[in-house]
Amino acid sequence: NSGFGGDRRVAAAGAGNATATWTYSNLTPGRYRIATTWNDPVATRANNAAYTVSLVPGGPILLTTQLNQRLSPATFSEGSTLWQTLGEVTIFGNALVVQLANTPVGAVAADAVRIERIGEPVTIVDDGDVGFTVNDSSLWASLASGFGNDRLLANAGAGSATASYQFSNLAPGQYRIASTWIEGTNRANNVPYVVSNTAGGPVLATLVGKQQVAPSGFTEGGVLFQTLGVVNSYGNSLIVRVSNTTGGSVNADAVRLERIGNPVTILDDGDTGFAVSGSFATLTTGYGNDRQFANPGNATAIATWTFTGLAAGTYRISTTWNTGSSRANDLLYTARETAGGATIGSFAANQRVAPAGPIMEGGVTFQTLGNVTIVGGQLVIRLANTLSGSVIADAIRIEHVA
Repeated sequence: NSGFGGDRRVAAAGAGNATATWTYSNLTPGRYRIATTWNDPVATRANNAAYTVSLVPGGPILLTTQLNQRLSPATFSEGSTLWQTLGEVTIFGNALVVQLANTPVGAVAADAVRIERIGEPVTIVDDGDVGFTVNDSSLWASLASGFGNDRLLANAGAGSATASYQFSNLAPGQYRIASTWIEGTNRANNVPYVVSNTAGGPVLATLVGKQQVAPSGFTEGGVLFQTLGVVNSYGNSLIVRVSNTTGGSVNADAVRLERIGNPVTILDDGDTGFAVSGSFATLTTGYGNDRQFANPGNATAIATWTFTGLAAGTYRISTTWNTGSSRANDLLYTARETAGGATIGSFAANQRVAPAGPIMEGGVTFQTLGNVTIVGGQLVIRLANTLSGSVIADAIRIEHVA
């Protein structure tokens, strides 16, 4: 009948036979600071109370630490309570589990556990970590410098030496990818970092590292990292593969992944996935400096945007257009899961007035039309002309929001 909230649990000494578990759900992916509290810091308490943090009970451990409950918590106070920080972990899902087990050296107190989201999720895979592999160890030399005081080096070659970094248990999202290396004049200046969801899967992006010059951008663990680029992922894993080139030797050191937002895909007119039927003219203004224009008609000109490779979930749909007094004011954007499937959403638009935001992409304002939920991997947006005025078919933006 004492402790945080007026209550606490106490277990006698033992070899992990008494456990207490705090389970958090419906979390936002991110980096979390974890702290706990206890009272009555007496000599009969354990000085090695064993805390572990994982994603699910019994799952892979993200963090393990031992706290001395013979002393008072000492990291910070909140209200009238003293707290001790266990550490920080990154999650890409929405759940977190903290567990306390008793130990043979003394009793343990299980009271409140506090978690605080302190930033977007960041994960680093270093050479030698779980998730790092090379195709042929004889092609890579291990050196005692770099992130974590180690790195690998491969001589120049036409992709004969590869190193892969596997990131798992991710949430769909936009991810910023960065890496670090030791620069040198004999390094390659065109090192390819190939990003995919799975080994051998479709390439999401090929990013380039210029290893003749030092990384510049930000510091992590006392080491400079260079941002290589941003990719969208609708899956739960990412693989970054670096390979040697004929331009010089190549470092394989740490790769850093940071989730910076929900996954966003933009299909512009002219992109793969965009199609028209009927009479459209291409003009040189709009998103990406192009747009499609059709005269008034009774669905005689139709534009479609087909998004593929999507995860099931809810998507926010937005679009942009160039306004004009002769534009149609009664347009209807419809959403389907397949080209000939049932309509799952209809959204009205008046192209006589400018898009109202709130989204800006590439210096262009996008107007949000609404949300749809899909269960498959595809989303088709359709726009047809009407008799009330001309119509603009420009970029469509979708964002996975849930």
